[in-house]
Amino acid sequence: MSTTRHPGDAHPYAWVDAAPFRAHLLHVSTIAGLPWQVVALSAGVSISTATSLVQGRNGRRLRRLPRHAAHLLLAVTPQNVTALSHTWVGGGRTRQRLAELARRGHDPHELAVHMGVPKEVTTALLAGANGPVTNAWAYGVLAAHELIDKSALGAAGRDRGVSARPAAVASAA
Repeated sequence: MSTTRHPGDAHPYAWVDAAPFRAHLLHVSTIAGLPWQVVALSAGVSISTATSLVQGRNGRRLRRLPRHAAHLLLAVTPQNVTALSHTWVGGGRTRQRLAELARRGHDPHELAVHMGVPKEVTTALLAGANGPVTNAWAYGVLAAHELIDKSALGAAGRDRGVSARPAAVASAA
């Protein structure tokens, strides 16, 4: 994780009130029928930032959000998130992430289902199926994978709100 500061972070307008963006993220998630983690990743917002936004940190609600993360979230609409369920990408990276979760001792089925990926899809991918997956499923597995990475890292790293993975659809596959 990079600790590089963004040039405008010291400026008082580099931060915005988090509440409207938390509400927007949860609204888009509800309307699209996808987990908020998937919505955040598809927007290019890191799991760490999204988790802090929705669940808070150390029992406290996040009061402010980096402006660049807020802009990314604001650009997300229910329509473009819903489209993730109707576009297909190769399943190779998704299969690799599921296999890595299993190697680390996690139940990839449980994690993936929690992120909106059907158990049949995880079973087929873990069995070696080489077929395509929807972007929503690819982001769901990516979210599960990054949540495990985040918990393994603990508080050692500090992210700046933007996902280390590009929001480009192909990167989620």
